[in-house]
Amino acid sequence: MTTKDRITDAAMRLFGERGYAATSVALIEQEAGLAPGSGGLYKHFRSKKAVLDAGIRSRIESSDDLLPLIAAVQAAPDRRASLRAIAAAALARLDSERDLNRILVRDLAPFPDLLELFRTAELQRLADALSAGVVQLEPSLPDRARAALSAVFIGAVSHFWLLADIYGGSHPLGIDRNAFLDAVADAADAAIARGSS
Repeated sequence: MTTKDRITDAAMRLFGERGYAATSVALIEQEAGLAPGSGGLYKHFRSKKAVLDAGIRSRIESSDDLLPLIAAVQAAPDRRASLRAIAAAALARLDSERDLNRILVRDLAPFPDLLELFRTAELQRLADALSAGVVQLEPSLPDRARAALSAVFIGAVSHFWLLADIYGGSHPLGIDRNAFLDAVADAADAAIARGSS
């Protein structure tokens, strides 16, 4: 792993754990194995914001989250099972990029360029993949209904994950992951059935 990669990984982990504003350049350097306060970070990045930008781009570009979503649609025995598998794959994706998701929620408001990057390169891509999966499950569902269902589905899964993360891994209402996955699959399946009839 290059020094630049070590800096980026350390920064993203620290930003996720502590927040962007609470993470100093010296702490990033220390966590990356550089002498804290030496300015070693600046040999690779012009600013702390540049490290954040590189970290977000790196996480988005290396994402393979669409493969499990596509596989979930193709492997499940019926529409409801496909929807449940898609929701499970989405939660797994959120788990695997915990730091990135925390940064999005907590730290990106001052950086509209990074918010827009996340919206177009991550959220829209995920919504498009989900919409394509719904087409495979129910080709007669109108485009507008498919787009709305994708937004509701992504919102429900993201919010469940976010609340569980805030509360240390357990949803504050005591809903376990399997019960949530069943409920979101049932709701999405019912919405598709109504929208296609």
